[in-house]
Amino acid sequence: MSLHQHLSCCAYVATDLIAGFCGMLGLSLVRSGQRHARYNASQSVEYIESYVNHFEDLLGGSGAFRGDVCELGPGDSLGGGVLYQLRGAESVTFFERFQRQPSEQERAICQLLYENETRKSSLASNDSPPFPAVDPAKAFRVIHGVTAESYLEHDPARYDLIVSNSVLQHTTDPLPLLQLCYDRLKPGGRMAHVIDLRSLGILSQWGELAWLSTSPQLHRRMVRHTGRPNRVRYKEYIDWAKASGCNYSVRIRHLAGSTKHWADVAPKEIPEDAWRASEEFVRRARPGFTPSLRAHSDREHAVATFILVLEKPA
Repeated sequence: MSLHQHLSCCAYVATDLIAGFCGMLGLSLVRSGQRHARYNASQSVEYIESYVNHFEDLLGGSGAFRGDVCELGPGDSLGGGVLYQLRGAESVTFFERFQRQPSEQERAICQLLYENETRKSSLASNDSPPFPAVDPAKAFRVIHGVTAESYLEHDPARYDLIVSNSVLQHTTDPLPLLQLCYDRLKPGGRMAHVIDLRSLGILSQWGELAWLSTSPQLHRRMVRHTGRPNRVRYKEYIDWAKASGCNYSVRIRHLAGSTKHWADVAPKEIPEDAWRASEEFVRRARPGFTPSLRAHSDREHAVATFILVLEKPA
């Protein structure tokens, strides 16, 4: 690692310490999860409808949202809860560590979501009350300001469905969190998680995979308070899924070294030449990897974003 990379890592450590200190004072410097602060209400609605529809497709279509639904890390909008409830959920719980939802923006987003959904469904009627008459923060169970893992460890609630959209990579220890989520599923319950394994900017000026060069101890000090991505890799998630005894499936969205979106297909549906190109990209960067990450195969490192869908035996 070059001197400039070391200095950059030191800067990450310093900002992480500052974020941790501010967190102790009740202040948040974390900016991840603020997508909707950059959007107007129509853009927010389009994004929320897109990812909720995608989860519904992954989980088999109509009827996917039933019973008690939980979403990890909704960021600065609870709007997905409107669609979960209108499509069959009896209750919705959100866990959000960092962001608070601005009430006026929330009301506008929820109203548009409600109107769009009822307009295209049989739920529409002249006497349907407008959803924003209910405060979204009261319509849903919202656990804010603590990590999901610290709360779930003592939470007696059980869920039929738990989802997260590019959130697990921002947690400190995603595998224990996955286990807690799995333990909180009812028999026959399901989970669906979009997991982004990319650096999301860390050391990116030295290459897409440069962030895999720092030691585990240093990397942890760079990310523990800020929600910057951990480096838990694809193989570790799959090993956990196999050990859990659950039924699981994997869909691939991105490969390392490429900007192509694979539309969340099964690994076998990606052409072998695309896999080989990504593996070669990994192979060239591998000499710089910290030793613990060299143990993973080129193909395992080639997975950059994937979706893990699991079902607990009934």
